Amino acid sequence: PSATAKLKIRPIVTEAELDAPGAGDLTLTGTDFLSSVVGDSSVVLAGTGAVNLTRAAILAAGGVAAFTDTSIVIPAALIAGVAEGTTTATVTAEALTGTTPVALKIRPVVTVAGLDVPGAGDLTITGTNLLSSVVGDSSLVFTGTGAKTVARADVLALGGIAAWTDVTIVIPAGSPQLVGVAAATSSVEVVAEGLTSTPAVAVS
Repeated sequence: PSATAKLKIRPIVTEAELDAPGAGDLTLTGTDFLSSVVGDSSVVLAGTGAVNLTRAAILAAGGVAAFTDTSIVIPAALIAGVAEGTTTATVTAEALTGTTPVALKIRPVVTVAGLDVPGAGDLTITGTNLLSSVVGDSSLVFTGTGAKTVARADVLALGGIAAWTDVTIVIPAGSPQLVGVAAATSSVEVVAEGLTSTPAVAVS
């Protein structure tokens, strides 16, 4: 008699966030990461800092290490050579490997949103990883007073002192992007690499 084949589902990685939950750590989110039919699961990191890590090896690292059906956390010590944009992640489970490698990305962080900087009415936002290099383009999301979404391209098109780098965004006074934005009653987030900075930072 023929053997009965057991149904399996291919794992899918939807997000690969570097520096989460801590510096150098990597958090993968997706579906069907755990093997229940064939063998054990593993993570395949290709490109810069390439390494294959079994579920057992990840969990043995302790600390923040975790491996569930929808989330994997790999401690920094296991992946010292990886990099944003040039390292990709897939998961193997049930002897099936995800077919679409996902590039590692870093969530933007806003530290200060200063009104009247550098001049009266200007707004300067400082932080880290404010530019998208992997997925799409960056944007600003104002909440509270003057709520709106502002694309990076629209900021740069303003000219003058307008700027958008990986660590600084400057919007000149009188710009339509600043209409309604006010200190204490407006907050700002940056979206880069498809990831949103958290928490929102109050304009001050």
